[in-house]
Amino acid sequence: MTLAELAGLGKVTKEIEPLKDLKIKVHSLTVKEEEEIYASLSKVSDDALVKTSALQIETLARAIETINGEKFTDVKILSDYLKTIQRHVLSVIWQAWMKDIEEQSVQDLASLKKNSVTPKAA
Repeated sequence: MTLAELAGLGKVTKEIEPLKDLKIKVHSLTVKEEEEIYASLSKVSDDALVKTSALQIETLARAIETINGEKFTDVKILSDYLKTIQRHVLSVIWQAWMKDIEEQSVQDLASLKKNSVTPKAA
């Protein structure tokens, strides 16, 4: 197995439709992306609502690849865009991502474990 193949293990990419006529292509996060999220949260107020909102925005800004076919590669631009939408719309997108991607990631991880070779004890 190459390092590129190892890095791709368990990655989930999926198109979700959290709202009518809103198609979003998303992916599961890498360790690096999660670290970036944690670093950005350290600069946010300790208020629970502010932290929750920041967590959702920073996560989605890294997880979203396209919105209705428009590609996003700049986390800052997408983050700024997500800050302009209504709270309930953000929540719907967040819930769809959590449900579809995180559940699939857990299933894929279980499958990877089941199909992996366990090293023999010395």
